Amino acid sequence: MDYNSTHLNSILFIYGELNDEEESRHLDVLYTDNVAFDEFEELDNTYQMLNKIKCKPSKRAIDNILEYSKLSASEKVD
Repeated sequence: MDYNSTHLNSILFIYGELNDEEESRHLDVLYTDNVAFDEFEELDNTYQMLNKIKCKPSKRAIDNILEYSKLSASEKVD
């Protein structure tokens, strides 16, 4: 399995997006390839860290987004 598909499958695995067969194949790769497992651990640690971040945009930021949305929706598309 090449690096790109292993990396992508690790992301899909973390988010629970692999079917049972894909998950089984991906786990086989992680169990047999130390580099792939280390990269998976790094991705998973990042995922866990990002899930702990709580952020609340300011009212001004929300108002700016809503205003932009209104302007975009009112523009005519040719």
